[in-house]
Amino acid sequence: MGILRKYVMKELRNEFTEAIKNLLSSYIDANELNNFINKFEVNKPAKNNSTEMINKFYAQQLKIEYSLGRDRLQIDRTITFAQKTLPKEKYLELLKNLAQLCISNGKLSFAFEILNKLLKQTTEEELKAEAFLLLSDVFGRSADWNKCIEALVKANDLFVKIGNNHGSSKCENMLGVIHGEKGNLKKAKKHFENCLKLLNKGEERELRASVEANIGIILNMQGDYGSAADYFGKALRYFESVKSDRRIAELRQNIGMMFFNKNEQEAALVEIDKSIEIALDNKLMPVLALSYLSKANILLALDNCNAALAFADKALEVSHLIDDKLSIADIYRTKSLIERKKKNFERAENYLQSSLRMNKSRDNNLNTAEAKMELGELYGEMNLISNKEKILKESLKEYQQINILN
Repeated sequence: MGILRKYVMKELRNEFTEAIKNLLSSYIDANELNNFINKFEVNKPAKNNSTEMINKFYAQQLKIEYSLGRDRLQIDRTITFAQKTLPKEKYLELLKNLAQLCISNGKLSFAFEILNKLLKQTTEEELKAEAFLLLSDVFGRSADWNKCIEALVKANDLFVKIGNNHGSSKCENMLGVIHGEKGNLKKAKKHFENCLKLLNKGEERELRASVEANIGIILNMQGDYGSAADYFGKALRYFESVKSDRRIAELRQNIGMMFFNKNEQEAALVEIDKSIEIALDNKLMPVLALSYLSKANILLALDNCNAALAFADKALEVSHLIDDKLSIADIYRTKSLIERKKKNFERAENYLQSSLRMNKSRDNNLNTAEAKMELGELYGEMNLISNKEKILKESLKEYQQINILN
């Protein structure tokens, strides 16, 4: 997205700051923008040098700075400035784009506040529908499925009312994401295909590429790597053509995990390192959380437990920061595998039980089945045969319920 490109001016180097400035530049002229920057500049905090050295390259990848207090100040000042400066229509449009920017950067609580402000202040139905759609994304990233679907239904009802097929197609895509996150892969794929049917051929290319990437994720999870690579390739070519750093980073992470699933770890590392580089350059926290976790899993497969643990811990830190509960549950599974490889079976069991509890509470059937399977394998190593048989039967039942058998 264009709003994520760096807007070079003065000595501001924080990418979220740059993104806000770039967004504002679409609404005000250069002189007004300079006045705003001079008036409301926020100093950058001192660098954090606490990252433990693994090797120089890994340590560099794990260095990231963030400040919620500074971000809060920047957002509040931007909204106040825009409200005083812009016509109401432009101001409300900026609120929507600012919320979208916050979501992309993992600042969900800020996005939630902005979207509620927007919904209170607008009477325009299309803008309300877009706000509800973004709100469903906020809830989805926190795995609050009931509120996510409630907001999505409100968005779709408004899109249908005003005859906006593009909006309805975005709702279909979001439904696919929800079912995919919960492990209902067939339902997810069906919604993605419905989304593509609603799109006009040759138009709305960005959404089409996003849906193609999502279908690639489902196919990768189903083990159809050739088809997944085709969908990833089509999506990547588009997003590279429009220089969308966030989407490129996401796709590199997805392609990396496809190679990981194929047991091609060196190829996987190449893709994940590209994703981390882009995400670090642009402070894309949600992508960083996933890519750090992916790298932890790859390094574990290569028997580098110490480095794997460092990346898993960093993924956990970032995931807590952005309140990504699904990733936190996945990270606990990875940390369990690390402890299991080190023969720390009690720790391994505790991490898996935590992951299992989080996945069950969020109706994530696929991850619940996987966690139970790994717990059964762990009990086998611990020679707890009755526990092993019981939990593996439960895992099999979970897989059968979502029509996935391996």
